[in-house]
Amino acid sequence: MAKVYISAGHSSDDPGAVGYVVERDEVWAIANMVAEELNALGITTYRDGWTYSCMETINDANAKGVDLFVEYHENAGGGQGAECIIHNSGSQSLANAIKAGFAEVGQNWRRTIVDPSFLVLKYTNCTAIIVECAFVDNATDADKFKTDAAKRALAKAQARSIAGYLGVSVSSSASTSGGTGWKQDDKGWWYVKPDGTIYASTWAEINGKWYLFDTNGYMKTGWQQDGGKWYYLNTDGSMQKKWVSYQDKWYYLDEIEGDMTSDEFRKINGDWYRFNPDGTMAEKTTLKVGEDGKITD
Repeated sequence: MAKVYISAGHSSDDPGAVGYVVERDEVWAIANMVAEELNALGITTYRDGWTYSCMETINDANAKGVDLFVEYHENAGGGQGAECIIHNSGSQSLANAIKAGFAEVGQNWRRTIVDPSFLVLKYTNCTAIIVECAFVDNATDADKFKTDAAKRALAKAQARSIAGYLGVSVSSSASTSGGTGWKQDDKGWWYVKPDGTIYASTWAEINGKWYLFDTNGYMKTGWQQDGGKWYYLNTDGSMQKKWVSYQDKWYYLDEIEGDMTSDEFRKINGDWYRFNPDGTMAEKTTLKVGEDGKITD
């Protein structure tokens, strides 16, 4: 099965073009959804990280030996519609597939540009394409994919177009064969929803328990950081709450949200505990009290 790398233009410290919407925020959402939809079609898909530089993304894609690289952007400069940039005319069939995906959701197609100077086109070891979904400084374009539903429709269309380019039948999805529910392969576990899609890059509550799924749709385990907070996921993937022992140290996870308690005193079942900045429970600690009676450390 082909492997596809889906990249989102710009990163945590680079918002990209700013107009009616912010390019980075829009394309990160779209790229995540495209990856989810490709996974749902049984295509192995990878995503770049939020803090990756351009060369880190390229090196990651090359290290994974992908067959296709697609990077999503949004444009600026007074135009309207979608366009793409390719390395040479040999990628025209891929550009045509991408164009068909935009036509499916009614987005105007402007042009295909051949320009091998872009780093992701020049240095990836596979066929690569840069896709400009819309213009952030055009009100009509900005509104076109502003809602999650519109982004999802675009992602589904793009995934079908990419699958068609790769020769993958969209009617035979490996990830949905055998019905809904938990699925497993040699990489791990994932979950197929009743609508045939999977969870990816998100938390999901399943049968009363919370699970976290990576960008490729696989269930995560162990310590995981999300939104600046730390969580502990058991070997079955479920979120741990309250006390957990890890490497001979005790930690406490919020009984409601599941995030790790750190650098604070906390009253638990009527008793007070002190937790270090790294989340470990303090043992045999000495507390310092200031002249005003306040605990300083």
